[in-house]
Amino acid sequence: MDPLRMYVIPLKSLRNGIHHFNWELNHRFFEHFENSSLQKGTFQVEVVLDKQDDLSTLQMNIEGSYEANCDRCLAVIRIPVSGDYTLYVKTAEEEESDPSLLCIGPGELELKLASVIYDYVCISLPISQTIECDKLEDPPCDREVLKRIQLNDEPSDTSAWDVLKNFEQT
Repeated sequence: MDPLRMYVIPLKSLRNGIHHFNWELNHRFFEHFENSSLQKGTFQVEVVLDKQDDLSTLQMNIEGSYEANCDRCLAVIRIPVSGDYTLYVKTAEEEESDPSLLCIGPGELELKLASVIYDYVCISLPISQTIECDKLEDPPCDREVLKRIQLNDEPSDTSAWDVLKNFEQT
């Protein structure tokens, strides 16, 4: 049995109108995707499908968090993630270049969403793996490393570039 089968919507057997789907993603979901950087994440995915004959609309909300090493201090931190996306599903033979439009063939009975959900979770991840640890009551960050970084950030009186200021332009 396909372990990603639960992320399939039986599109053709649904009546026109609004349908709700909810899934919880964890490490078991992400291990099915090769080279996934998300091994320790938990996400809630809510999908609202407005099914119509020609063009259906999927409203997807993703909320959750994942573990990563902080880019500043290398401590293991939990990074919150959220995102709202709209995906249109059209019955058509040809492929469209619009990333928000998913074309399925007229004979397709199901809408397989596992890879779509995975892609939307991935684009929801922040570029910088940091959190605002100053605002947390008990921050997980390595305070010793952060102190060393702050010492290195202080401007010095002499710069290696000051020597170049003395050269005249010819």
